[in-house]
Amino acid sequence: MVSAKTSLFCIIGDPIEHALSPIVHTELFKRYGIDAVYLAFRVKKTILKDAVKALRILGVKGFSVTMPLKVDIMNYLDVISETSVLTGAVNTVKNTGKELVGYNTDVNGVIYAFSRAGIKVNEKRIVMIGAGGAARAVVAALYTLGIRDLIVVNRTLERGLELAKHFKDKVNVKVFKLGSREAKDATLRCEILINATSVGLRSNEIVIDPSLLEGKEGVFDVVHVPPRTRLIREAEARG
Repeated sequence: MVSAKTSLFCIIGDPIEHALSPIVHTELFKRYGIDAVYLAFRVKKTILKDAVKALRILGVKGFSVTMPLKVDIMNYLDVISETSVLTGAVNTVKNTGKELVGYNTDVNGVIYAFSRAGIKVNEKRIVMIGAGGAARAVVAALYTLGIRDLIVVNRTLERGLELAKHFKDKVNVKVFKLGSREAKDATLRCEILINATSVGLRSNEIVIDPSLLEGKEGVFDVVHVPPRTRLIREAEARG
């Protein structure tokens, strides 16, 4: 039963309707007898600063951060974890009562996904589509797994070059514009393809021409709703 002592947790992002976090956390709170609730709030980039200030003042115990706020949120936190510094993005914030501390759990999630699938990334030709907060977590995970070269394909070269600059001392990142001949050639020739954009979220959209999925050793999609996106289905159909 909710009372004046019930702790509040939440997730912020835009869009937010797809978030499974409230369902998952509510079930876990119930299972372990934790007096807390977990809600979802739609927060646009333009009001992020005010939203974080409000969450701090209201004493929200912690909150998750989803697209497209994972990079910008770092400007409004007091402490950033080592993994978040490496990534350049935050997806989890803890309110200690005195400070807002940012963490990134996406990195471990990506590492776990590749390990569970039995995919080894060392010395593989890898193309990642996207250059936002989720993409940064993927690069950090790939770096941890041993890759030193990566091709990034993005709608805007500027965003891709920002990512490349952030990781320049760790990973050699080449950036191509989505739809360009260079991007298509790289995607066709790569062994591992990663979608780190929101394309396919609650839709049947696909980020690339399905014909480019032929012969891939692995295809990874950060989109989790639906559980099997069109990108994954098309890849499975091609072996």
